Amino acid sequence: MEATCKAEGLYPQPTLNILVKNVTEKQSSKSTVTLRKDGLYNILSRVDFLDEELPEAAEFKCILDIPRTNYSIQKIIYYSG
Repeated sequence: MEATCKAEGLYPQPTLNILVKNVTEKQSSKSTVTLRKDGLYNILSRVDFLDEELPEAAEFKCILDIPRTNYSIQKIIYYSG
């Protein structure tokens, strides 16, 4: 299963992490940051999980942070396999 989070039109360059409750954090999470012509950033993060790595009902959390600001936001998605 692939989990994907994205955000668009941000400044300065953001970070975007994907976590799953009660699952060890994976180092293979990949983030792609794109600088747009207008000077803003788009970011896309994705991580692959094997079905056996996930609990029957998984709680995915996307965490967006913008450095040098106090801005941080989370979105939680519930998935029942």
